Amino acid sequence: ISEPRERIAAHRERAEAESLTAIDQVKARWRDRYGRLPAPARNLLKLGAVRLRAAAAGSDWVATEGNVLRLRRNGDFIMVGHRHPRLEEGDPSLKLRQILTLLQQL
Repeated sequence: ISEPRERIAAHRERAEAESLTAIDQVKARWRDRYGRLPAPARNLLKLGAVRLRAAAAGSDWVATEGNVLRLRRNGDFIMVGHRHPRLEEGDPSLKLRQILTLLQQL
């Protein structure tokens, strides 16, 4: 999105999406308006889904450090097998997809 005002509106629209259905609706509107979405736009939508799924799983903090996923619930880290979950993928899009899968399993 080349126009700053439109770009800000798009970020606001994504930030205001309060459900996975709303994220899907934003994605559909963006596709209608701008055509095929580039990877950064798709990742922005996935990031919104991560935020929503993390909240649904009771996590109040999500961060990655390299291939390590750190999740926190009520001030305590969420561990898998006595360690932080590991992410195998290096590509941001694949990492986000893997994080979404892990959050679904919580």
